[in-house]
Amino acid sequence: MKIAQFFIKSLLFFSSYIPLWIILGIKFYPTIKLKGAIIVIGIIMFSFLILYGVIFYKRGGKKRDKKPKKLIVVESCENITSSYLEYLITYIIPFTQIDLNLYSCLSLIILFIFVWWLYINSNLIYVNPTLKFMGYNIYKVKDRISGREYILLTKKEKIMIGEEIGGSSFYSDDILLDWWDDE
Repeated sequence: MKIAQFFIKSLLFFSSYIPLWIILGIKFYPTIKLKGAIIVIGIIMFSFLILYGVIFYKRGGKKRDKKPKKLIVVESCENITSSYLEYLITYIIPFTQIDLNLYSCLSLIILFIFVWWLYINSNLIYVNPTLKFMGYNIYKVKDRISGREYILLTKKEKIMIGEEIGGSSFYSDDILLDWWDDE
């Protein structure tokens, strides 16, 4: 795995837990006080800004007039945005039930490292509530020309059969970031 790809996957993993950081920051504010709250806010802001920067860069940056790296014609489409809800229920809700003691924190860190390892070694990193907060929906689309299936991250609410979509690989050749979703 390339270093850049590893970095993007790790970033997506950490940014997917922004709701958790907020919940834990509120839950433990009486214990962590202002300094801890500032650290939590810093983690949230850093994750969000870096994720936004990566998306901006992958969508062509300021050079939006240049052609996208991939052009597909939609043969079939399935909205899989509901994956966000599964993510929230499966991973974030249980994390909120921890206490602030050595054993709980240690077990949380071990679980967090295990989930991180699973995520960077799978192709499910795009299931990220922060991306939904930014307005992105997830579609599984099949390209009419190549016959390949892609995961498409787009701000569009609906994808039409026969529609041309221009995009670039997000962190994997199978995951496309739509360039034209705000036109």
